[in-house]
Amino acid sequence: MLHIELLVFRLEFGRKCESEIYKVPRDTTVRFELGPSLYGHDVALFINCPSSPEIAFKRDCYRPLKWKYHFADYADGSNAYSDCHFAMSGSFRFYFTIDDNREENGSGYLLVDPVLTLQGKTLPLDAIQCQTVLSKCLGPLNTWEDKIKVAASSGYNMVHFTPVQALGGSNSAYSLRNHMALNDTFTPSGSDSNTFDDIKAFLKLMENKYNLLSLTDIVLNHTANETPWLREHPECSFNAENSPHLRPAMLLDQELYLLSRQAMLGKMTAAGIPLRITEEEHLEAVRRKIVADILPRLKLHEFYICDIDKLVKEFEATPATTLSDSQESLKMKYNYTRFGTTCDVVQARKIFHSSNQFRDHLASFNARECHNTEEHLRNAAENVIKGLRYHKVDNWGPKKHEITEQDLLTVRYFLPNHDELADQITSAEMEAMFNDERGRYIMAHNGWVMGDNPLRNFALEGSMVYLRRELIAWGDSCKLRYGEKPEDCPFLWKYMAEYVRKSAELFHGLRLDNCHSTPIHVAEYLLDEARAVRSNLYVIAELFTSSEALDNIFVNRLGINALIREALQAHNSHELGRLVHRFGGIPVGSFFHAEGVAPLMPSVVHAILIDMTHDNPSPYEKRSVYDFLPSAALVSMASCATGSSRGYDELVPHHIHVVSEAREFAGFSQLPPEAGIIAAKRLLNEMHYRLAIEDFVEVYVDQLDYNTVAVTRRCPHTDDSVILVSRTAFQWPKNPNEASYLRSLRIPGKIQEVILQAKIMKDSSSTNVFTKDPKIINGLTDFKLEIRNNFPVSESFMVHISEVDSESCEVNFTNLTPGSVIAFRICVGPASRSSMEAARSMLRPFGYFKHPVDVPADVKATVEALDLDDINRILFHCDREEQSDGFGIGAYVLNDVGPMLYCGLQGVMTHLAYIRPRNDLGHPLCANVRDGDWLMDYLISRLRPFKSCNGFADLLRRMFEPVRGVPHYLKPCYFDAVITSLFTQLLEASWQKMSRFVTCGGSFIRELALASVILTSYIYDSPLPPLSKRLNLSLSYKIDAHTRSPTLQCPTLAAGLPHFATGYMRNWGRDTFISLRGMLLLTGRFAEARQIILGFAGALRHGLIPNLLDRGINSRYNCRDAVWFWLESIKQYVIGVPNGEAILNDSVSRLYPTDDSQPQGTDVAVMDLHEVMQEALQRHWSGISFRERNAGSRIDSQMKDPGFNVTAGINHDTGFVFGGNIHNCGTWMDKMGSVPGRNQGEPASPRDGSAVELVGLCMSVVQWLHDINAKGLYPYRGVRNDDDSLTSFNEWASRIKTHFEPHFWVPEEGAGPYERQADLINRRGIYKDTVGSGIPWADYQFRPNFTIAMVVAPELFDRAHAQKALANADRLLKGPLGMKTLDPGDMSYNGNYDNNDATAGFNYHLGPEWLWPMGYFLRAQLLFADDVEKARRSARRTLQAHWRALQESPWRGLAELTNSNGAACYASCPIQAWSHGCLLELLYQLYHNA
Repeated sequence: MLHIELLVFRLEFGRKCESEIYKVPRDTTVRFELGPSLYGHDVALFINCPSSPEIAFKRDCYRPLKWKYHFADYADGSNAYSDCHFAMSGSFRFYFTIDDNREENGSGYLLVDPVLTLQGKTLPLDAIQCQTVLSKCLGPLNTWEDKIKVAASSGYNMVHFTPVQALGGSNSAYSLRNHMALNDTFTPSGSDSNTFDDIKAFLKLMENKYNLLSLTDIVLNHTANETPWLREHPECSFNAENSPHLRPAMLLDQELYLLSRQAMLGKMTAAGIPLRITEEEHLEAVRRKIVADILPRLKLHEFYICDIDKLVKEFEATPATTLSDSQESLKMKYNYTRFGTTCDVVQARKIFHSSNQFRDHLASFNARECHNTEEHLRNAAENVIKGLRYHKVDNWGPKKHEITEQDLLTVRYFLPNHDELADQITSAEMEAMFNDERGRYIMAHNGWVMGDNPLRNFALEGSMVYLRRELIAWGDSCKLRYGEKPEDCPFLWKYMAEYVRKSAELFHGLRLDNCHSTPIHVAEYLLDEARAVRSNLYVIAELFTSSEALDNIFVNRLGINALIREALQAHNSHELGRLVHRFGGIPVGSFFHAEGVAPLMPSVVHAILIDMTHDNPSPYEKRSVYDFLPSAALVSMASCATGSSRGYDELVPHHIHVVSEAREFAGFSQLPPEAGIIAAKRLLNEMHYRLAIEDFVEVYVDQLDYNTVAVTRRCPHTDDSVILVSRTAFQWPKNPNEASYLRSLRIPGKIQEVILQAKIMKDSSSTNVFTKDPKIINGLTDFKLEIRNNFPVSESFMVHISEVDSESCEVNFTNLTPGSVIAFRICVGPASRSSMEAARSMLRPFGYFKHPVDVPADVKATVEALDLDDINRILFHCDREEQSDGFGIGAYVLNDVGPMLYCGLQGVMTHLAYIRPRNDLGHPLCANVRDGDWLMDYLISRLRPFKSCNGFADLLRRMFEPVRGVPHYLKPCYFDAVITSLFTQLLEASWQKMSRFVTCGGSFIRELALASVILTSYIYDSPLPPLSKRLNLSLSYKIDAHTRSPTLQCPTLAAGLPHFATGYMRNWGRDTFISLRGMLLLTGRFAEARQIILGFAGALRHGLIPNLLDRGINSRYNCRDAVWFWLESIKQYVIGVPNGEAILNDSVSRLYPTDDSQPQGTDVAVMDLHEVMQEALQRHWSGISFRERNAGSRIDSQMKDPGFNVTAGINHDTGFVFGGNIHNCGTWMDKMGSVPGRNQGEPASPRDGSAVELVGLCMSVVQWLHDINAKGLYPYRGVRNDDDSLTSFNEWASRIKTHFEPHFWVPEEGAGPYERQADLINRRGIYKDTVGSGIPWADYQFRPNFTIAMVVAPELFDRAHAQKALANADRLLKGPLGMKTLDPGDMSYNGNYDNNDATAGFNYHLGPEWLWPMGYFLRAQLLFADDVEKARRSARRTLQAHWRALQESPWRGLAELTNSNGAACYASCPIQAWSHGCLLELLYQLYHNA
């Protein structure tokens, strides 16, 4: 991630990120945004990062971050953001709450790394090269400079000192006796004691003279047994007084110690335990002694059980009371004395009927505790034997057979730290001391527990680690007991804080020793103290949690900058290569980020990769001497901090032990002239440093064979690379001089020089045999380094170079023997460099390469010249739409993926949006782009036939031209930058060409509105019927791609993709006009809306508009609802469009002037739109009855004959629209059965009679016509009766209003005045779905259609009734995304749609959850809510799922329907017009109350 100035982090409901790592460079801004799951919530965001570096950091001090909005007019969660600038280093926690609830809803950490400087220059953390030295082996301070000079001459820039403080009796580097004093060995005999000021002066000398920063360990978890203040402050330890739960373990430990002493003195031979433990038989003898003698004598179970008789007596002496509690509520209290466990007998009286019942309960408790203790002790015995077997018997153990003072049978777990506590006291004597002050001096040792939870302190009550003997104990130190806060142990917290502050004052960095066992809250506190002294403190640690998630928790809470990773842990070269790849850098060819903005993605913890840490054996012992150099070379190629330990570079062939090593390191003046691999390490470190500071951040690892690894580091700014090839030797080679066959390495570029060529080999002239020097730590001298650097590749004896062409070459390995390393500097070929420079120059104005955005004028002009239909073609078009153009082009097919969903740029962006933030260069799309230019050619050529898109095709060609010439492995990132740049321009242009509601709307509104572009386009085989030439439609004329002449190309609105993309299936009357207001009017696409309204008007026949338009000449007039949604759309057009009433006088070219006429030519019959509207209304008032043309299998192979009879009309008494019969389905719930012998010809939902939504739509339309007639905008006052009298629109509306509630409301008790069969009522407190159905029970089905009527005609509804019905719908019908199409309590309900099931999906509208009614339902709730603000919040929260679905959709759309409870429905269109349109209407209402 290079040059990113703004990182975007999205908050989500309930998301807590404590186990994820988010790294933020210092002086970077993080922009917090709200994700879909927080839409509709009031979010309060807090962070503990101070607002300026001058303010001290306090971990528990949080400040609120204020929300801002991109567009204040439409301020909501979808365009809210809050910026936080990070000007200081550390780990900063954020959290957020919602809706005034103080509980944290989500949280996380942001890690800001320190900025280190070395002699005034910034030292990037990835450029650190750190050498560890055992401070105790440095000798007197006045000799240190000569020894540190070795690190400087080896190319390191940091030295890690193990603790410099006074050590305990074991001389372990990590067992500190006095944290405030230096190691005595630093002071020469007879000299004044050195002080920390002397250390400070030396570290300053290191930095100024040798360019070396410093780092030291802080040891927080334990202190040496000999620490004086332990006796003065025993409360600092875990002892028998403050930790009585350890008492049983103390007694067991003492008995095991005494057993070891007796065995050491030969007193246990009769029991089968000899002085030397060599066989399993001896282990069994120890086991028998423990199990048969020690454990029975100790009777440790008595510490966990109670005195039953005593407690029963107390129970009987306590007055009886009313029984009120359960047995589970009675808690037993352990006192850890024999039979000392107690309980609250007063509470027991509330639980047990009698003392016998209480006695039985206690007996059960004791039995359980005895069993548990027995199990713990069985494990203890087994763990003793396991440890003994490893140390004294196993072949892979140290085989210390003798029982000595240093190697007893077991390691002691507890230290008797008092003059009166002799080592060999009996367990009985120890137990007696538990009850006096001497108990506080029986102290627990520290150690670590394999596989334990590191967030749990294993010494606290509840842990049985000590009793079960699971601790790998360090017998030279005591575990420190801090408590939960400073007040729990004031001395210890204050003392250790002073120690840590002093360390931070002296050293540039700290290594947190034994991090995984240090109480995390203690480490937090003390590191805060350290950073208060040094703000840019570098903190590293080694963690053994066995869990990346747990590692991350420690890293986040403690602000660890790097975790120690050891190359020596790799078991082969492949694993070592994996470590190099995983812990540093980004992939070669990584994607660019424009405008310095990128999503803040989780990352891997920064590493410091060390070839060998100081607490591990030498590679000589684990691998071979030939592996020192090649493994170190691979480590140096990691794009992270690297390190080593003193002795590695000198080829020391043994472990330099942190405890037992007493010799000193050699000074620079004492080393042989060509010691070990120091010369090679210097060059490797120099190379590692240069690669880091010159931004060679891209890494590629190639396994050439089992032993050979090639690592590439590349700089994305200069395009230069460095390739290192390393022949490892994890096993001793049979023939060290043999160069086995190795495949050639193809390099895209030219080798400028060999940076380094080196190999380690046996010195044939040497007769030396390694012998340990008694005073100086020495290395091998019978192996030598052959090395050369910075020379022409033609002079290399390891490789031969073959020129492939002017742009690439091939490396042939001729003499790469085990222990060999060669590194090359590579530059790209001249043609490639020219292409990349041209590509970068072209991309800079789009915000790439840290350049300000300044989009070229020609690009702006090209994009501005496009209309939304052009943009639809360039960005979208599904496969069927593309094929309908007639040029033999379909969707582009990707190997291993299949056809892209869209043929335009969105098809590519769907993949790139996933690939880019993850740098997924292995994706098939990247492979396709690398392998050829086919995709670029496709994206250009598909636009060529269309003149209005040719300008953009030319732009695309120009921008792709330099990309074609870049090296193949870099093509994906440049291809992405071109596509993303143009895609972003087109996307923004799309929104800018729409209404202010969209242009200034939040992300959610914009994403919803994009469906208007996706679904609205001109499709050759799906045009509108001819529009009148009297209309001014000049903007819709385009050059036809086939005839090359101007043609009227009016876009149409697809019902959904891909099922309803083209042909007769594209244009559905009801879908179009349900969607039209949201998709076209609210988005400002008035011209398209006008054309579609007029086009359908031209196809009016029988007073209906078509269901399936099919160009108007093959239309079906079998739906009763489309005409009412059409009329409602005209109403919304007139209301919502400036001068919208003009459409009423627009000319309509009638295809069918009469019901029986053949299709007429353009303008043969012309009417004004208001005349067509009136015809539709009059025909309904007069009654419609006809038989569909071509009735039968030609138009519908499933429908029964009566179904082809279409009727519709108005009930003159009630004013209700009615129609249909039980054999057809004339509303949107139009599934016709198709399974012979089962449901063929049977509509699943006939909805004949008066459908509730049509009654509401009719009311809306006629009331509006009354109003505009009064204003003189509509010439008709009403409809004519058979006797030519007039029924006014006002009277018609009045009849509907009068009769609606009595007919449609199903009361909660009794029956309504017009009930036909009240016994069929299945659900009360609802509105009927129909009135007068031929299937009487269907009237009473509870469906969501009533909410449509509520929105368009709220005046029809009684407010209390409406609220009750909406509450029932909320409870019974509302799903996560859609509304159930049938009450789950209905016997016909089936919520899961499968068109391939036995019924052929008969339940299409019998339960599955359709999205478009959700918009009407939520709008209805807003209209009838008593607490409108609450309803608005609820609506937005409901929309969380829709926003999430929209973001996750590869189609950038909302589906047609889902199965039960929001489950995906495979048969659904993945993007549907009405799903978007109805939600846009809802959002508009939320903002405008309209």
